[in-house]
Formats: sequence, structure tokens, C-alpha cells
Amino acid sequence: MNMKPVEKSRLTPWLSIVAVLGSQLLAVIAIGSLMRVLPALAYYPQTPIGTFLISATGGIAAFLTVVLITRPTSVFDFLTRFKLQLSEDNIRYSFVVFGSILGCIGVFVARLELTNFAKEYVLTKPFIHANPWGKSLRAILLLAAPVVEEIVVRGFVYQSFRQCYSICSSVIAVLLLEIILHWSQMRSAIPVFILLATLQIILCLILEKTRNLWNCILFHCAYNGILVIASVLGF
Repeated sequence: MNMKPVEKSRLTPWLSIVAVLGSQLLAVIAIGSLMRVLPALAYYPQTPIGTFLISATGGIAAFLTVVLITRPTSVFDFLTRFKLQLSEDNIRYSFVVFGSILGCIGVFVARLELTNFAKEYVLTKPFIHANPWGKSLRAILLLAAPVVEEIVVRGFVYQSFRQCYSICSSVIAVLLLEIILHWSQMRSAIPVFILLATLQIILCLILEKTRNLWNCILFHCAYNGILVIASVLGF
């Protein structure tokens, strides 16, 4: 009797999630090991500069992992693999407006008295009473993070799933990854969860519709930009 061969390609998308999560685990282990060797560094994770460096380390680890797996042969190959098309015809600046609108909704959600999110979330707590230098680090973090996150999440993980699965299944996989990566943020309150889940779904649909990751980056940066402005203005 002839057996139907196992479709090994269907294992690849799930390995993409494992690879990203593994990169974050290695980053945590590296930071923890460094603090054991140099106990004086244990103070810094609770400061703006420490939070900035830890977040940057996680982002760099994920980015390098993706590059090592995909092994682009040139800059052009890298841009092509991750749908970073430079053609002006495929870049829609209207997504800046749409991202800003969702960002305004995000500010409203953050102001709800349902949660003391800013005082509890590990990535915002160190910046509450920070000086201007510390607040600028948070602004840099919020504006730079979407570039790395979109390359890793939409450019790598989502596209890996779309090679084997439907749009709905691929979006669910991305949501699962984001829930794990932003667990403390996602579980803080139902409105926050709904907002962040909506953001992830919209970003996946933008890539699906336009086939250009720059549009996702524009939307995500605009969303985070509104959060930065609101933080500076004290909203």
C-alpha cells in the first residue's frame, strides 16, 4: 500500500516561531549571565538605559536569527525576501494616517482607569519619572522597534506561514507569537489585549493587501509615534 508522504514543509513555519522565541531566550540567558558575573549591573534593568539596552538586545537577537536562517546573499536579496520594496508606487503614505488614528485609540485605552498599565508594565515603568534623556530613549525605542518587529514578525514568521497556510491561520499564528512575546502587556487588561490584537491583525492584512512591508512599518511607526507624543505631552 502506498503511503502519502509527509509534507515536511508544513513544519517550517512552526520552526520559525521556535527560532524567534529561542533568540529571545538566549538574549535573556546572556543578560542574566552577565549580571551574575557583574552583580552591579543588576540595578540597571530598572532604569531607562537598562530597559533600553535589554529591549535592544532582544530585538538584535531576533533580527540576527532571522538573517542567519534566511541567509540573504545581498542587500537586494534581503529587501526582496522581506517584501521591502522601494518602489514609490507600492508605498502608501495614507497608512501613516490610519496608524495615527489607531494610536489615538491606544492613548485613550491607556488612560482608562481599568488598569495602572504604565505603572506595572516592565517596559514603561522605568520611564514614568525619567528625565528628558530617559524619555528620549523611550522615544527611540518605540520608533525603532517597529522596523525590527515588522521584519521579524511579518517579513519572516507571517510569510513562512503563508507558504503553507491560509490568511486566517497565519494571522492566528502571529497573534500567538505576539501574545507570548508581550505577555505582561497583553494580560494587563482586556481593552489593551483587544487593541494590540487588532494592531497585529491590521498589520498582517496590510502586508497581505499591499505585499510591501514598508506599509506595515509606516503604520506601526505612526501608531507608536502617537504614543510617544502623548507621553511627551503628559497624556
